[in-house]
Amino acid sequence: MVSSDSMACNETVASRIDSLISTGVTIHGGSAAFAYGCSQIDYQNLEHRVEDAVELLHSMGVKPGNRIAIVGENCLAYCIFLFAVSRIGAWTVAVNARMSPRELELVLSDASPHMVIFLSGDSPSASDHGTRLGARAVKSAGPTDFKLSIVTGMMAENPETHDENVALVIYTSGSTGSPKGVLVTHASLLNLAEVVATSRDISPDDVVYGLGSYAHISGLGQLLGALRGGATTFLPGKFTPENLLADIASQRITVLSSAPALFSKVVSYCKERDLSLRGTSLRWINWGGAPMTQSLRDEVEDLFGLPLYTFYGLSEFQPIAYTNSQFYRRDCALGFPSRGVEVEVRSGAGERAPQGEPGELWVRGKSLSPGYFGKSTLLPDADGWFNTGDVVTQATDGALVMVGRTKEIIIRSGFNVYPSEVEQILLDHENVTSAAVLGVSRDNNEDVIACVVVSERLPDEDKYRAFLRDRLSPYKIPSRIVFLGEMPLTSSGKLDRAALRRIVQLRLDPIDVTHN
Repeated sequence: MVSSDSMACNETVASRIDSLISTGVTIHGGSAAFAYGCSQIDYQNLEHRVEDAVELLHSMGVKPGNRIAIVGENCLAYCIFLFAVSRIGAWTVAVNARMSPRELELVLSDASPHMVIFLSGDSPSASDHGTRLGARAVKSAGPTDFKLSIVTGMMAENPETHDENVALVIYTSGSTGSPKGVLVTHASLLNLAEVVATSRDISPDDVVYGLGSYAHISGLGQLLGALRGGATTFLPGKFTPENLLADIASQRITVLSSAPALFSKVVSYCKERDLSLRGTSLRWINWGGAPMTQSLRDEVEDLFGLPLYTFYGLSEFQPIAYTNSQFYRRDCALGFPSRGVEVEVRSGAGERAPQGEPGELWVRGKSLSPGYFGKSTLLPDADGWFNTGDVVTQATDGALVMVGRTKEIIIRSGFNVYPSEVEQILLDHENVTSAAVLGVSRDNNEDVIACVVVSERLPDEDKYRAFLRDRLSPYKIPSRIVFLGEMPLTSSGKLDRAALRRIVQLRLDPIDVTHN
């Protein structure tokens, strides 16, 4: 780390993420880089817009080494300012505008940015956040009229540190309520772009569906991979199954990446209407971001008539593993280790786990984050290995298979219960549309509590318990099954376990709901 005052303009850093735009101009010039609504913008004009944004940021005093928070949703302006901040040599603090006010304030308090940009013209949520925080509207002097507002003066008095290799800070949702800002380097993002583009054979003929949030690493991977391959990224509006089907037809979408929860909604929507998505323009579908069940996976492949691939990684290390046409499995494996990534499955004692036995997944490679913003925590051990916190097995062919998360293991009467195993069995029930399992402390032991969303109006808990008895060992059977109308989700669309625990605490008899 060096003081930003002593830094040069970063012009010597040749390989930043904005280089994907300038390279795209040279190779793909007049081809469409983005499509949105009824409009398109080609690589050449995208470059001009990025330069306009650079000029605007310079006029507002942005310098190399500054931290610039961008609050918005997936839109052209978000992409433009992401690359403009990179070109200046500053860091982007990536923020999803769908965060709650509390979540946003926690992130901004930790990130201590020099400036917060609210993309008010493209996101009502960003506009609301900006109004609440007293942002002032900014008028662009250049040819591009950016509709945005800014807040300055939030930077803490602590001395500024800066690593010129870092591109952005991505905040993990976590379960404790204290967000951690993962430092992500230009090199790791460019490697991610390369792996996404090559593993999916992305080309200028492709139209990639820009569904995943660009404030999160999985969505960024889709964005950068599309640019690396010279494809067009379509920026959709609000996700609904109906909108997705319309976009596939009108935009000729070829590549779709999604979390299992959204695939589940599409499957249910099409089942109700007896629709098939076979024979559309799509040629590639993949899942990531959360565990997948075998039943849902089979339904997705049947609906689309395509193999369903996977892509696995963390904000701290991306990518770790994937499947594609060369490396394919029909189960819910996380995939095969990516090139240049070393993996070890270790037992609780730190030794290599026997073949096929579950253990913690440790990874090593150049894409590991240098750390968390403002924290002295070093991610790797002395030999460069990082504990992902995921419990996996490794199959004989080398594929990684998820078992659960280390922190989510429930120890009941001395036996380990992996929530994901119980969840997957619950999801095999024809009436269960969503499931989550928590461990709660009581009487020096842990109870297994299942939370489910079901399709029937008056569910009978005993019937669901009987369903589980035929499929699970007695110690894995939930002590209680809590029926919910819907699962609480974070701004990134993942299960909000902290919120779920609060719901459970209100619904059950007084017990200690503090673990997991």
